[in-house]
Amino acid sequence: MTPQSMSDVIDALERKGLIARTPHPNHRRVFPAALTAEGRRVLRACDEAVDELEREMLAEMTPHQVKSLRNGLVSAVRALHAGFPEK
Repeated sequence: MTPQSMSDVIDALERKGLIARTPHPNHRRVFPAALTAEGRRVLRACDEAVDELEREMLAEMTPHQVKSLRNGLVSAVRALHAGFPEK
């Protein structure tokens, strides 16, 4: 994600009242973001929806199949350098 795209996402989250930004006391250009009460509520609802979707998606898979799927997905994300540290 480019810095401009991230800035657009942050701005949208702030406009929706899901995060609040306050100036950093020592850096004029830094505005740390924190979830608002509404942001925490929305995040909980999203977590619950994802958990339910994951349970449904994996319901007919064996534990071995689930482990293989997760390992494959982690490898794919690592190949994209998109979030998991290298082994």
